[in-house]
Amino acid sequence: MGMDFFTQLWWLLNESDIPQKIHGLQTVWESFQRGECLLYHETATYPWEKPSYAVFCNVVPGSQVPKRRRLDTHEGKIILLHAIAHIEYSAIDLAIDHAYRFRHLPLDYYHDWLLTAIEEARHFSILNELLHELNSYYGALPVHDGLFRAGHRSQSSLALRMAAVPRYMEANGLDAHPLLLQKLKEHSDPFSKKIHQALELIAQEEIEHVKRGNRWFRYACAKEGIDETEYKNLVLQAVPGAKFAKEPNLEARRRAGFGETELHSLFS
Repeated sequence: MGMDFFTQLWWLLNESDIPQKIHGLQTVWESFQRGECLLYHETATYPWEKPSYAVFCNVVPGSQVPKRRRLDTHEGKIILLHAIAHIEYSAIDLAIDHAYRFRHLPLDYYHDWLLTAIEEARHFSILNELLHELNSYYGALPVHDGLFRAGHRSQSSLALRMAAVPRYMEANGLDAHPLLLQKLKEHSDPFSKKIHQALELIAQEEIEHVKRGNRWFRYACAKEGIDETEYKNLVLQAVPGAKFAKEPNLEARRRAGFGETELHSLFS
């Protein structure tokens, strides 16, 4: 008997027990790979109203989240790791929701976002383990819900979702990585080196996530009759006041599938 794919994804999206969530995600992924998932595309699609982390995290405005400073201190390392772990946890749910919410798409689409969720879960687990080594854990510090809000505002259209999340929020992460890695290199203590290694691995895999977003953004634009040059306007619908990096990581963006014409229009 096969697994009801979309019902399982809805459960995963709302599951706030982290070990259960990650174990359940792995089970769905393995069933999907074996061809045992039943994709009933007419299954009801429910609005995503609350992030699963709201059960165990104190959600505050972005201005109240602890600022990343002093990476040479114990507290500074916890603040950094917690902030990135939050991004990765949020990205697990977003990838699950990409697969849950949008129906009647090629099987490759569901494969891409389930695989992304699995990879984000691995990134999160690496960072949470590092937090544990510092006698902390995910949920110990306040968090903001910026990624969730971008996902919430982009529930109505695949083109809007792909523009807002992989092509904007996650691509911004590619821009931020080089400076962060450089700052960590300035500290020679063994734990800073461990964080650097973890973030280097994550940065490489995130390029592939943005690349998947590029692929399905183009697919969605063609399907929905949207001109790809409307990208900035789509982003602003989901992320009011969105800004683009002053120092973009052009090499990573090229590897992720951004073309030269678009890069020129976004950053020149």
